[in-house]
Amino acid sequence: YTSKNSRVYLVDLAGSERVTKSGATDPLRFQELTRINQSLTTLSRVIETLSDNATVNADKPKLPPYRESMLTWLLVDAFGGNSKTTMLATVSPAQSNAAETHSTLRYASRTRKIINQALVNEDPSDALIRALQEEMTLLKLQLADRQQQQQQQPLSS
Repeated sequence: YTSKNSRVYLVDLAGSERVTKSGATDPLRFQELTRINQSLTTLSRVIETLSDNATVNADKPKLPPYRESMLTWLLVDAFGGNSKTTMLATVSPAQSNAAETHSTLRYASRTRKIINQALVNEDPSDALIRALQEEMTLLKLQLADRQQQQQQQPLSS
């Protein structure tokens, strides 16, 4: 018996939160927009570092700044871990959203360069049990083949 576990993160980045475009006049809303922008900036730096590590400096990889933002800290497994990650970028064809569309496409382009080697995490004892069960099955098949061969050989006198 083996089990596989997985996690799914669905994150709506919603683009850069521009204060003037949002019309935020409340100080709390302004602070929230500031924190969102800081998280998005950190996410951008993480993506840039990981994509550079995958293409430029394979021998001296830089450490991404995961701990500088709650968002990147939560996504550390998805970006730099043992996982398969998909980024879905949605863009707007409207001219008024051209800057945000361009920014989103740059994010997606850099994210495409990140390379993760996803492997199934397996407990060593479970791996040993599985390997021994496979070997036992193989040995049983070999024994059955030998017994069948012996039964088919005529008895010599």
